[in-house]
Amino acid sequence: MINFIAQSSTNSITDIVLYKYADNNLVYKKNIQLSEIHDEIKEESKLLFLIPSSIISSYPNQNNEDKNSDALFISSIEDNIIEDISELFVKTSKSNGFVIEKNLINYLNTTLSLVKSKIYIYPDYSLFINDGDSIVIHGDSVIFSHHDGTGTSIEKSYAKEYFEIIKKDNKDYEPTLISFESEADDIFGKFTHKDICSYHLSFLKSHQEYTNLFSFKYSLSSILNKLDFTKTQLGFLSLSLIAIIVIPNLIIANIDRNTQIYKDATSEIFSSLSTKITRVINPRSQIDALIGDTVLINNKQELPNIDFIYRLGGKFVKKIDIDFNSSTALIDIEKMPSMQMSLVLSMGESFGVKIVDQNIIESAEGATGTITINFNNE
Repeated sequence: MINFIAQSSTNSITDIVLYKYADNNLVYKKNIQLSEIHDEIKEESKLLFLIPSSIISSYPNQNNEDKNSDALFISSIEDNIIEDISELFVKTSKSNGFVIEKNLINYLNTTLSLVKSKIYIYPDYSLFINDGDSIVIHGDSVIFSHHDGTGTSIEKSYAKEYFEIIKKDNKDYEPTLISFESEADDIFGKFTHKDICSYHLSFLKSHQEYTNLFSFKYSLSSILNKLDFTKTQLGFLSLSLIAIIVIPNLIIANIDRNTQIYKDATSEIFSSLSTKITRVINPRSQIDALIGDTVLINNKQELPNIDFIYRLGGKFVKKIDIDFNSSTALIDIEKMPSMQMSLVLSMGESFGVKIVDQNIIESAEGATGTITINFNNE
C-alpha cells in the first residue's frame, strides 16, 4: 500500500514536505509546492494532508449529543472569534470542534480534489495526540498538542511566551518535549530527539479515529483525474459524448424529412385519384412538354402511361428516351429521394407499364441513374 503524508514546517499550506511510504518504509521525502502535489502523486494511494495548526482553531465540543451541534458550538466559542462567522468553516466531532477560514479550506479542498489519492485532512498536532500534552519542535514551528484533542502551533520566537501562559493557567502542565532536530533549542527544558517517520507510521494506522476535514470539490478536471483516463480514452470519450448528442438529432431530422416526402407523395397520389377532383390531368401533354424536341412522336403510336412518375417526382426526371420499335422507355433520374424512388418502382404495373431494368445508385443525396420500362404498343 502506498501512503503519502504532506506536512509543512513553516506554518504555510503552500510550502510543504511530501513523504512517500510503501509497506511502512519511507521511499522519499521531497520539498514541493502545494500546486505541484497532483503531479507528484500518480498511483492509487492514500494522502494525509496535515494543516499547520496555526491556521486552524480547535476547541473542546461540549454539545456532542445535540443535532445542532455546529450552531451550539459556534455559540459557545463566539467570544474567542474576531472574524465574521459567515466567513468561517466549522466542523464538529463528538469531542472537538474546528474553525478555519472558508476561503482557505475551499482552496485546499479544490487543489487536493485533483489528486488521484484518497484524501484526508487533519491539523498537524493530531500526530501527537496519543502522547497527551506534548510540545514538538518541527522546523520553524513549535507544535502544542493537548490531551483533550486540541492544539496549535507557534513560531519559535513566540513559543516560550505561549508556554508561560499555559503554565500560568495550569500549574500541573508538564508536557512531553519532543524534537525532530538532532540539536533542539533549549526553550523550556531538555527535548527528546525522535524520528518523525515513527509518528507518521503510527498515525497512518489510527488516523480514521479523527475528524477528516476534506470535502471533494466536483469539477471536470477533478473527475477526470480521479478516473485517470489516457489521452486515447479521453478522445474516445469526447467523440462518444458528441455522438450521443448529435446522432439522435440527425436521425430524427432524417426521419422527419422522409416522413414528409412520403406524406407529400401519398397525398399527390390520392388527390389524383379522388372522384371529387373536377380537373383532369392530361398525362400526354405533360410528357410532350418534358420531352420537347428530343423525341419525334408518331401520332399513330401510343405513348406509355408514365404519368405516375411525374406525380411522384417529376422534378427529378431529367430525360426520357422512348423507343417505339422495342416498346421501351429509358428514364434518366437524378437525386430522387429514396421514398419516392421506392414508390416509382413498386407502382409501375398499376399504371400498365413494367419496369424491366434499373441502374440506380443510392446515396445520401438520393437515387441517381436510369430505369427502363416496357409498355403496350399495339
